[in-house]
Amino acid sequence: MFDALLQYEDLFANPAFVALIVTFIVDIGGYLGNKVRNAKVGFDLGMLGETLVKYEVFIPLLSFAFPLEQAVVGAFLIDIATRTIKKLKEGFSPTVK
Repeated sequence: MFDALLQYEDLFANPAFVALIVTFIVDIGGYLGNKVRNAKVGFDLGMLGETLVKYEVFIPLLSFAFPLEQAVVGAFLIDIATRTIKKLKEGFSPTVK
């Protein structure tokens, strides 16, 4: 009965598969966050592609030096840093009250 579940254990040890799952989670979460802020926002396939490229490169690369869980966190931090730099270059400046 549990033999089928044990087969998926190897799948989740694969950094490329984990990167694909993390990409969809991050992208859907970002879409839902944007949808809550602005109801007229549509799904952006370009953003999905950008996120996919980042995570499919950084998670397997970081998993050579760190355990897979830490590689996911590292890729997430790199994604946050690059998006923040991109917004700052576009003229985004948060207001401090």
